[in-house]
Amino acid sequence: MLAVLSLDSVSAPLVDRLVDEGRLPNLAALRRAGQSVALEEELPGAAYTTLYTGLPLAEHGVHFPLQWSPAAQTAVPSDALMEKAMTRSVFRRLAAAGLRAVVLDPTECVPHEVEGSVLVSGVAFRARILLPRWARPHGAGRTLERLLGRPPRVDEVFGVADGETSLAIAGDLRLAPHRLASAAERLLEEVRPDLLWITFAAAHQAGHLLWGAPTAEGSPALHDVYAAVDEALGRVVARLPPGADILLMSPKGMAANASRIDLLPGMLERVLNGRSPGQSGTSAESPLWRLRAGLPQSFRARIAACLPEALVAALLGRLETLGRDWSRTRAFVPPCDVYGFVRFNLAGREAKGTVPDSSAAALAEEIALGLASFHDLGGTADGAPCVDLVAPPAGAAGRASWLLPDLLVHWNANPASGLLGVRSNRFGEVLRRGAGTGRTGNHRPGTWLTVLPGSERTRADARLAGSPATARLEDVAATICELLGGDREGLPGAPLAFRH
Repeated sequence: MLAVLSLDSVSAPLVDRLVDEGRLPNLAALRRAGQSVALEEELPGAAYTTLYTGLPLAEHGVHFPLQWSPAAQTAVPSDALMEKAMTRSVFRRLAAAGLRAVVLDPTECVPHEVEGSVLVSGVAFRARILLPRWARPHGAGRTLERLLGRPPRVDEVFGVADGETSLAIAGDLRLAPHRLASAAERLLEEVRPDLLWITFAAAHQAGHLLWGAPTAEGSPALHDVYAAVDEALGRVVARLPPGADILLMSPKGMAANASRIDLLPGMLERVLNGRSPGQSGTSAESPLWRLRAGLPQSFRARIAACLPEALVAALLGRLETLGRDWSRTRAFVPPCDVYGFVRFNLAGREAKGTVPDSSAAALAEEIALGLASFHDLGGTADGAPCVDLVAPPAGAAGRASWLLPDLLVHWNANPASGLLGVRSNRFGEVLRRGAGTGRTGNHRPGTWLTVLPGSERTRADARLAGSPATARLEDVAATICELLGGDREGLPGAPLAFRH
């Protein structure tokens, strides 16, 4: 048997600190017993699709829950694209070989039918994007709800949550890992799967919502969630059958939120259309950010909870480009989160494209130089350049590369909370509306994987013994198929462990 245990999005420095303090004894023991490897970064929104399919981002194209459709000239949910990519998921590869999987809380995943297997999303808690509620077979979800009770809803709504809401979130997320452990204990006995895949998404949601002060390594509430994940991890490992192999990983990192995506539409507007240095103004070019800033978070949360999820996604997509004159648009900011995304309005690719391919290189240089001129206004690093790098996505050659942003804006590592806006000597000021995203934590580099062979028949790949060793996210699916006997055809990854 193989167990894939994902801590989802933990902060590597914070994990090290809590291990040293003795608060994560189970994680510490697993890391000592295994061989660890750093994972190469992908866009955070692409990580799980890559893990589930074994294909890199440029091949599957899924990189954000609400992403750009060139044909529709608007943002649409990525569900259809993910469904296409998942037709040969690692779970279905195993099923074709007569193997069974139990998959609990596959984050950022579409409903997924796999013969002979049990997949349930929304066990620990429910969240609109991260963990929508579904189960295959359908009765599996009802069975777990009778055992555990109805999962709490821990949605993320952009904006600053009040103290009462934060306390409720912290309480729900501390209990969430134990719901997962109880579900795993039940299904390990009932199904006796060949693959157990559990994602402890509480650490992910807590990182966004409970990070706390930007200068600290997480709040006490976040530390408590990490400790709860560790306790649940210990429960699951204790129930694994003798000789089980384990892949323990965090495919995304977490740190204080450094994203300035709410300011990027205004910055790009200034670079492309100009404004005198003495003038200032808010980022009025994005109707969606105006709405988020103008309505209280609690009100938006109540409205969103009353609307079907598909309708919420459609409305958000339309708001992103409301009132835009495409005939005069050379580049724009599609929905994004950690990195800023910039897409060119290319003729022949976009339905209303106007920019010829021959002008793309010059446009990229104009945007990169312009964005590099902006500096933080206020915040913890007032006057520091707010952009580290503007460049195309790395490794973007593939069948789905046309779906990716043309440029990624890499922000500096300084926390974005407390910013008043940004300032450029060439283009003036762009001021923040409201509190921006309201996130105190967000994804940052720091991904890793630990391989723990469980029997004498399993050996880790020799490259893991090197220093520093690195691997790719797509290596995980290749490893699963190699260890369990699934079909590896078409998988570009290299196994990190082998059977004798």
